[in-house]
Amino acid sequence: MSIAIRKLNEKGTAQFAAYVQEIRNGATAPPPLGLLEDPNTSLPVPGGAAIEPKTFPTRGDAAKYLVGALAKVPQAEVDHSPALWNWLSLYFFDQVCPPLASGKRKVLKQYHYVLPPVSDPEHFRHYYRHMLAGAFRIRRQHPSSGKVFLAGAPHKFDDFNEQVASRQELISNPAIVGALDVLYYDPAMKRPKRGAGSNKRKPGTLRRFVNVIQQLDLTYDLYSLSTDQLLDLLPREFDRWRGSEAEAA
Repeated sequence: MSIAIRKLNEKGTAQFAAYVQEIRNGATAPPPLGLLEDPNTSLPVPGGAAIEPKTFPTRGDAAKYLVGALAKVPQAEVDHSPALWNWLSLYFFDQVCPPLASGKRKVLKQYHYVLPPVSDPEHFRHYYRHMLAGAFRIRRQHPSSGKVFLAGAPHKFDDFNEQVASRQELISNPAIVGALDVLYYDPAMKRPKRGAGSNKRKPGTLRRFVNVIQQLDLTYDLYSLSTDQLLDLLPREFDRWRGSEAEAA
């Protein structure tokens, strides 16, 4: 059954944040879903948008659904209201932080679920690390690319997202996002290629890509380049990743 999309007020956000901390400490309590529609802990959102329970196999599926569901919500609300994203995070909490067989949950850093207010300097630093807000922004900004960031489950935050999506100067560049798909996404397997996200700076892998991009940025206007033009600037160590010859993870 669908319900109207709302946003958590200060009290609701504090209670949700406290819940996240509790389960991080080992508690097994269910999500406090009562906060979602309680007028004491939530506020209406303009636009009259509604949402319904969904199961999302991937971050991309979640992002695609939210792009549609939030179409009626003013863009200023979507872009500048962490209270909205915290409400959505609570609504879909069993997917962004699913329970294990024991009833406990594997809880990541709190900003993956609860964004700080816009007035907090940490807000923009962590926006793309929020499980739903980050995936939504990538999908909206790069509707035909960015697959390598969105292939994982809604509760997963991999090295592609940490190393690239959390850096505004990288994730906002269409050529960079497109190049990452060409190099590291396997369209047949619908997931990143094996070894691409290695945490070591091996030749041609993700962290080397980030290093090379930072070097190229000193010489080129990367925003003026197409994906193909950017790929042509990369050193030969990346050649093995082009095409489908690399195995999927």
